[in-house]
Amino acid sequence: MKMKEMGEKRGNEDELLMKLEEISHRGWFLWKIFLFCTIPSILNGLNLTSYIYLAEVPQHWCSVPELKSANWTEEEIRNVSSPGGGEKSSCFFYQWDYSMLASMTYEDALSYVQSNKLPSVKPCSGYSYAEGISSMVVDYDLVCDRIALKSTIQMTLSLGKFAGAFFFGIISDKYGRRLSFLVGSFLYIISGPMVSFAVNYGMIIAGRIGLGAAGSAIYHSAYVILIEIVDKNKRASLSTLYNMSYPIGQMIVPLIAYFIRDWRELQLVISVPALMTLFFYWLLPESPRWLISSGKRAEAARFINKFYTEEMKKKFEAKMKLKAESSPVPARKPLDCEESLELPLQNITDSAKTEDPPSPLRGLWLKLTAALKQFVELVRHSELRNRLFITLFAWCVCSLSYYALALNVDNFHTNRYIYGFLTGLVEVPSYLLPLPLLKYLGRRYTSIPLFYVGGVALVGILMIPRTPEYNIFLLVVASIGRLCTSAVFAVVILHSTELFPTLVRNTAIGLGSTAAHIGSMSAPFLVDLLGAYAWFIPSTVCGMATLIAGTCIFLLPETKNKPLPDTIQDIVNAPKESKLGFHQICS
Repeated sequence: MKMKEMGEKRGNEDELLMKLEEISHRGWFLWKIFLFCTIPSILNGLNLTSYIYLAEVPQHWCSVPELKSANWTEEEIRNVSSPGGGEKSSCFFYQWDYSMLASMTYEDALSYVQSNKLPSVKPCSGYSYAEGISSMVVDYDLVCDRIALKSTIQMTLSLGKFAGAFFFGIISDKYGRRLSFLVGSFLYIISGPMVSFAVNYGMIIAGRIGLGAAGSAIYHSAYVILIEIVDKNKRASLSTLYNMSYPIGQMIVPLIAYFIRDWRELQLVISVPALMTLFFYWLLPESPRWLISSGKRAEAARFINKFYTEEMKKKFEAKMKLKAESSPVPARKPLDCEESLELPLQNITDSAKTEDPPSPLRGLWLKLTAALKQFVELVRHSELRNRLFITLFAWCVCSLSYYALALNVDNFHTNRYIYGFLTGLVEVPSYLLPLPLLKYLGRRYTSIPLFYVGGVALVGILMIPRTPEYNIFLLVVASIGRLCTSAVFAVVILHSTELFPTLVRNTAIGLGSTAAHIGSMSAPFLVDLLGAYAWFIPSTVCGMATLIAGTCIFLLPETKNKPLPDTIQDIVNAPKESKLGFHQICS
């Protein structure tokens, strides 16, 4: 009896999936789902580059309270206290007796310091800032020896994305995509204002982690709903269009920031749209594929029934009749979505569980142990191990360069609003550029030129004078580097999925994602800390790493039009031309 019920359930599931495929062809239905999924994901782009406006570093110098209380101007204070000749130091000041200097006129004090031996210098104990700039940096003195705290603000956003992708992935698989989306929505609504109304640095960090985690929850859960509903022939194109939500958000932020210069008001304004995610939660359906796989077939049938027309019903019945006539096994009456709600409980209501599902903690432990076993399998075999190391390096370099270029506006000394808009604008064609290249050149010879062109552009920035007359030229070259870096990232992801067997493919991609997060978390420190020594260091480091990554890709085998490997033995026993090595350079 149980086997019969299971067979009926499997048949019903197949029919529901077939009907889902039917409705997923409909244009208005498809685009409605696409818009419901994509619009909330624009929030990710809003928060990605808001950092360059929220944490702008204004001109700063050491504060000298004694001279300020004597009503000296800031310029007079700097002339007396700041070392460095023509360019005053931003982080150090001379150890004069400022109480004595405060009792003099400015002219007498200036004459005194010029006629006496210069004392030693020491780090600032406080700072003064150029007027007219509102920034986290000003409110919390995130300059000089505290500059790493500024970088941490952006790093924690990436840290939140990393943690959110892991934990909300578990929630999405166990409790549904909509619940993950809903929790992410509430987290967005709380975290944005937390940053805006922060009374200390710790609240900013907590809020940024929350924004990152919420971004992962909404972006990935909406993406999975989209992919699991739409027609398989439209998945690739809609996936590309879905990714456009990032550059759209990046282009919107500078437009808002140009008119709202107060950082707290800006953060609040870009946080308000998070309220709309609750509206989209009610519009978004649960993934019918998840409902079916979770045994909630009645709910899946209700969703499909809303969009299933009489014409579709007739075509489906004819198709099932034809299938029954050609099958030697007697077929049941095709499952009608309307009738499905009235079928006996054992056929269409939620599936009975033969055993209690594991608790969330138990499920997390099982996932971790399974991932560890797969990781061991990956590193045991030299071929897989070498493929893994190259792909992890490529993922990390792509992410590092992507984020470093997005944040590097202060080192380029260019208009941050134009720069921020351009970083989003050039990302739009970067999603389309690889498509024709992949069709004709394959994975290796698409990624290698993109790596090389991007790397040469980034290294070439070193030779461009950082002067106003060369500003446009610098922006163009940086945009070329950004375009190639964004484009090659998608190719690296695709190539990685085809390099590893089914048994360990998910683990390999998960490790690649981890490497990418390491790159994104490192980017603000590269830009802020190394950029403080020389403005060209961040772009040069990214360029050199990009060139090395492109060279490493030469060693990987081409996977275009090759069957996906299913087992490790498929890789181990593959012919030489399908393995990693220097012979690939000549292939």
